[in-house]
Amino acid sequence: LSAAALHAHPHMFIDSRVSLHFDSTGMTGFTVEWLFDPFFTSQILLDYDSNRNGRFERKEVEAIEGGAFSNLVNYHYFTSAGINGNKKDIITVDNFDAFIREERLGYRFYVPFSAAASPAGSEPEEIRISIFDDTFFCDIAAVEDQPVRVEAPSSLSVEWEILRNSDAPIRYDPASGQARR
Repeated sequence: LSAAALHAHPHMFIDSRVSLHFDSTGMTGFTVEWLFDPFFTSQILLDYDSNRNGRFERKEVEAIEGGAFSNLVNYHYFTSAGINGNKKDIITVDNFDAFIREERLGYRFYVPFSAAASPAGSEPEEIRISIFDDTFFCDIAAVEDQPVRVEAPSSLSVEWEILRNSDAPIRYDPASGQARR
């Protein structure tokens, strides 16, 4: 027997997209959409597509939410958001859906998150949304085609960019990133 080094590596691959929602007063929330790798897709289809039709009926979506999604509250749904540097872990989401697109499992959920629009001529609010698994079991990347979508009235000017967050060093978390309450 010999000792071997253990290396952390992802066990799941997720492509992510965020849709930002605004009304005339500012941001009202955002929708997160994930597309999973073929292996996880096949696991969820095997476990939850009870009628084996390759898509999820309402009862199957509810079962996925309870059995394969709801535990992510312990990991803040791999999502945080903040305004001008004040970060907030996400503990509430709405409108969960599971679907199959191009033979891949998808999750979609809405995150209520309010930010008032800045008055004209003033410094704009900086809203940061981060989708990251600090347990390193999931490799989450932005989709290449339209990684961010913006739904806003024409009276608002919304600019966005995807950046590497150099303010937050990546550290392995042996506590599995579980939220402490």
